[in-house]
Parts: sequence; C-alpha cells; structure tokens
Amino acid sequence: MLTEQFLEHRGCTIHYWTVGREDRPLIVFLHGALMDHRMFNAQVAHFAADYRILVWDARGHGQSRPVGLSSLSINDYVDDMLAILDRQHARTVFLVGQSMGAYLAQHLVRREPQRCQALVIIGSTPIAVSVNAFELAALRLSTTFYRVWPLQSLINLIARTTTVKADVAAYVRDVLQQIDRQTMITIWSAVITAICREGCPDFTINIPLLLTHGEQDITGPSAAVGSLGSENPISGYSRRRAQRQSG
Repeated sequence: MLTEQFLEHRGCTIHYWTVGREDRPLIVFLHGALMDHRMFNAQVAHFAADYRILVWDARGHGQSRPVGLSSLSINDYVDDMLAILDRQHARTVFLVGQSMGAYLAQHLVRREPQRCQALVIIGSTPIAVSVNAFELAALRLSTTFYRVWPLQSLINLIARTTTVKADVAAYVRDVLQQIDRQTMITIWSAVITAICREGCPDFTINIPLLLTHGEQDITGPSAAVGSLGSENPISGYSRRRAQRQSG
C-alpha cells in the first residue's frame, strides 16, 4: 500500500507516495502533463515487491496545490523532485518518465548525472536535439488553444486523443476536472521550456536507456522517439501495444 507524504517547497505542498522496503533500489515514476500519480498504478503494483517505488503529483497536478509560482519551467519541476529525493536520502534512482515526465527526467540527468542508474523515456522527445523553428513556434502558440477552447470540450478532446481505452479515458477526464484553466496553461507553458531551438548538444546519456511508446503513437513526440531509437546504439527501443500518450 502506498504511503502518502508531502513536502512544503517553494509555495506548494507537493504530495508524493512511496511503497516497498527502504533497502531496495528506488524507481521514480514521473507522470505526464496534467495527469497525476495514478497514471502508474499498474506499474507500481507490478514492481513494488522487488523495488522501492516513488510516485508524485507534480506541482499544480492532482493534490499538489497551489502552483506556488507565478510561472513554471521544467527546471522548477527538477528542483522539486531533487528536494524530494534529498528528503528520502535517495542517492541513486531509476527514472521512468512519460512525456513531460520524460523531459523532467532528462533534465534531472543532465543536471545530476550521478543520481540516475537507468532511464526510461515513454512517448517523449530527446532534449539534446535541435527543434524545427516552425514546430517550436506552433508549440508556443498552443497555449492559446488552452485559453480559448471551451473547458469541458477541451477535457473531452484530451481524453479522446490520449487513449484508446475507456477506463483510461475516464481517468483522464477525472484528473482534468480537478485542474482549472489557468493552471493548465501554466503547466503547459512549463512543458514548452523543456526544449529549445538549438537543443542541448552537450547532453549525453551514459546510462542504460529504454525508449518506448504506444503502437498507435504515430505523430509528434512518439514519432521522434522511434527515430531516436533506430539511430542510437546505446538505447533499447520498444513500440508497445498500449494507450496513446498525453503531454
């Protein structure tokens, strides 16, 4: 059973949960944008017997309120997770991140590479590579979509395009109903800061790396994951028959 804990950090009460013996290797699961710790319920159940597990509601998500900062960047999320790992006295971890969570994981590895034993990237793009100027501009303009689209219609759209499974769609609708429009915009603006036009060419991953995405993820971040998986000889690459991925 997950044990709930919280950390007061930079204006936000950040909720996180742990399970498993403290002497076991620690796996940290990092959910996608607008989701919460429940995204990884199945994985927690699978790994808890052999590992110590940590999941969280990232700042502004789930129970971790208020946002606490006037604006957010991906590095704010890295700061939050490092503060939790320090409190847990976790010297090294296995990081598993989906979409925004995978961006966060990569930036954490970039900042403190000695902290991570292995990295799993699910449905996300590599921060090291440059980004097409048109795609980056379109991504930045996407916050307008969050501002003007009728909120309930937006929630339904995200649920439909996130998954092909009815139970997952119900979860997505439930978690999105808990987030107000401005918080959605703030979170999405933080996601955008994870990548930049020139990329991070100094960033290399020198630990075991697995790249994976759903079989029906054929555009956007997941397509880029497939490309990287085919070109990077140090990576394991897996295309799973699974749900489409959210941000």
